[in-house]
Amino acid sequence: MATYYQNNTTKLSDSALIKVLTKAGFTDPEALRTAYAIVYRESGSRPFAYLKNSNGSFDRGLFQINDINHKNLGISNPIDLYDAEYNAKKAYKLSQGGKIWWPWAIPNADG
Repeated sequence: MATYYQNNTTKLSDSALIKVLTKAGFTDPEALRTAYAIVYRESGSRPFAYLKNSNGSFDRGLFQINDINHKNLGISNPIDLYDAEYNAKKAYKLSQGGKIWWPWAIPNADG
């Protein structure tokens, strides 16, 4: 699995990231802005970003989706989260269509 981590400094351009987010379903302007900000905060727009947490779980990809969400999101292969479009689609699902942001602990984002 180490080969997937070797290129974790490659970043998406702003236009490429917006295209990925829009394709995933983040079309509402406010949801798109929030998703964009989360990606930059979580991964720096790096599709191959990963973090091993102190509890042994991993956060992967643009939105740093944690292992605890895999079953709920229908993720059978965590390596798939390094695909930017797949990761964004799963984040769209996790955010309930760009409506809730608590999985990323964004203060005041849910009302």
